[in-house]
Amino acid sequence: MSGSPHAEARRAIAQFSSGSFLLTACYEHKRAGQIVQSAQPCADEPMLVCIAARKGHPIEPLIRDAHCFAICLFEPDDKLLLRTFGSLPAPGRGDPFDALELDRLATGAPIPKRCK
Repeated sequence: MSGSPHAEARRAIAQFSSGSFLLTACYEHKRAGQIVQSAQPCADEPMLVCIAARKGHPIEPLIRDAHCFAICLFEPDDKLLLRTFGSLPAPGRGDPFDALELDRLATGAPIPKRCK
């Protein structure tokens, strides 16, 4: 990609007008993901994003402790992501990202390669 990181972020945020989003976070080798129904820009300087997500999901303490998250746009008919992240994870279930090809942000937040 070319351009400044801010220009790339602005291009990504411009896609928030519609779509399906996967919120991901990682902290101390624990990872979690949650499908969210709404993601939108809420400020330009500094660049801020507002996410609407269910409470009580295991991703909450990871975001709190890591102080960051990733938001990934995905196709609304992606049945694998919908099935994997569409509900609260069952207790004792393994890492939901193990079966996915991933990229990672510098923060460690996982980004499924199937996301845009």
